[in-house]
Amino acid sequence: MGKKKLISEQIEYHSETDTWVPRKEILKGTIGFQHNGLRGEPLIVIDGIELSWDEFAQTVLTHEGFKFRLEFVDPSDFQMEKDNA
Repeated sequence: MGKKKLISEQIEYHSETDTWVPRKEILKGTIGFQHNGLRGEPLIVIDGIELSWDEFAQTVLTHEGFKFRLEFVDPSDFQMEKDNA
């Protein structure tokens, strides 16, 4: 399936620039791992869409100059948050 056919509430794909762009000020996802030759690198998953470390960097560059907060949440805590919503 091509990138442009993937649907996300948080990010959208722009074919003109070949980049994902945030739709909101907050992105929620999961950090995974992908092999890259002898070394590995993070794999960021947002709404089921897998972004390489470079693709994720391009995505956050749309907010160049902004301040940010990076928060790590245990998956079990996130499930409790969803259940209480």
